[in-house]
Amino acid sequence: MTPRTGTSSCAGAGHLGVEPEVITGDREAEFSFTGATKELTGRDDLARPYLVVDIGGGSTEFVVGDDQVRAALSVDIGLCPMTERHLVHDGKVSDPPTAAEIEAIRADIEAALDLAERTVPLREARTLVGLAARSPRSRRSRRTFPRTTRPPSTTPGVPPTDRGSARSPSPC
Repeated sequence: MTPRTGTSSCAGAGHLGVEPEVITGDREAEFSFTGATKELTGRDDLARPYLVVDIGGGSTEFVVGDDQVRAALSVDIGLCPMTERHLVHDGKVSDPPTAAEIEAIRADIEAALDLAERTVPLREARTLVGLAARSPRSRRSRRTFPRTTRPPSTTPGVPPTDRGSARSPSPC
């Protein structure tokens, strides 16, 4: 349900047989933390608290906790916003990205990390647990390359593209 209208935000909801629920970033952080740390319970070789960093398609969550969440923040630096903000120009994805685009991405990430550090006690964490999403497009158009050749794009998080392709420029 969308918060403003109370209507479904998923066009295929009727086909699924269930109504999707749109959750908050805080709730997503809680789910990420629980999923990432549940199997770690009882492990003496991993110090607590944990820092779970979940790099997703739309956002990235920073979550610190022991058995449950102590602090969390969801920031707008997922795969799609970063690609669309920094790599899509005139309807095309830069491939490879320019030095200026890479610097802009780094600055965006640094700003998000600064915000996360003011909100979540990142430096208290003793074990880092990382999660990451893949681009929806990379799932649809998986490509394999011989070990001796490099894919057309080596940009982390940006699927390989062919210049002049009729495909949508954004991996989102």
